[in-house]
Amino acid sequence: MKTNYSFFNWGLGKKITLLKYNKRTVKVYLDREWKELKVRDIEFLESDGSYCIIHFVNQKPVVSSLGLAYYSKQLPVNFFGKYHRSFVFNRWFVENFITGKTWTATMKSGHQLPVSDKLETEFKEDYFEFQKLKKNVEE
Repeated sequence: MKTNYSFFNWGLGKKITLLKYNKRTVKVYLDREWKELKVRDIEFLESDGSYCIIHFVNQKPVVSSLGLAYYSKQLPVNFFGKYHRSFVFNRWFVENFITGKTWTATMKSGHQLPVSDKLETEFKEDYFEFQKLKKNVEE
């Protein structure tokens, strides 16, 4: 049984439908071979030059020789957002954010990720919209 939820994605400027994503995977190039990883396990992605470090909720991070731009296109936009040039966040795992001179998002693992000055408003709107969605899903 699929459960659909709709919400307005400020980054895309349109309403999108959200599917429970427990069976979705993304192909990752690791150790000279393609592997499929569950999207729900990815907490955030970090750019490291031409490499991408993929951070998971309960696993050690892995390094892929494909860059952040490649994975940004592969991940479902209804869960992942790019609010900084070096990071792609899984919105499901953003616990809270800290405002000030620079904004940071606190992830479930405790990592503090920077939010670009230009994207602060978009991040805040997406954060609150996604928190409402999470609350509805968890009930």
